This record gives sequence, C-alpha cells and structure tokens, in this order.
Amino acid sequence: MPYKILKKKISVEHKKMIARIKILRGERDWSQIETADRLGMVRSSYADVEAGAKRIDLDKIVAIANLFTVPVGFLINGERGDLSPKRRDEINVIFDL
Repeated sequence: MPYKILKKKISVEHKKMIARIKILRGERDWSQIETADRLGMVRSSYADVEAGAKRIDLDKIVAIANLFTVPVGFLINGERGDLSPKRRDEINVIFDL
C-alpha cells in the first residue's frame, strides 16, 4: 500500500489570518523572498506559511505582526482596537473596511 501524506485541514480562522498576512505583504509590495528574508526565514518555509501547509508558531506570529506594524490580535482574528489611529486608517483602506 503506498504511503499517503495526510494534510490537516486548517480552520477558517487560520485561513483568514493567512489572507491578512498576504494582504499586508502586498501592501508593502514585497515578494515572498523579501518577506522571508526580513523574517529570517527560508523562502520555502515562508511559502508554506502562506499556503497553510505549515502551522505558524507564536514566535513567528509575533515577528510577522512586528514586521507589518500590526498587533498580534489583528493577525489572529482581525482585532483593530490596539492599532494607532493612523495605522487603523491605513488598515481600513487596505482591507476595505
């Protein structure tokens, strides 16, 4: 019997977090390679994060939030309360809120 790799399904919340990360990367007009370099990651590992093929550990979530100047709560579930007024306005435009 051939070996099967079983992929865990990711939650809707995880998919939304990935979408926010991709949008924030697009805001900066960075490639995955540029973003991975800024995070000290290998491009393939970062690509796995955006593809949902790899779970994101807390340290990486914090690093990504810091890189994009957003609170961790925004990445995880879209909370905007901790954003500065200027950044909140930018986020509202970027995410069409």
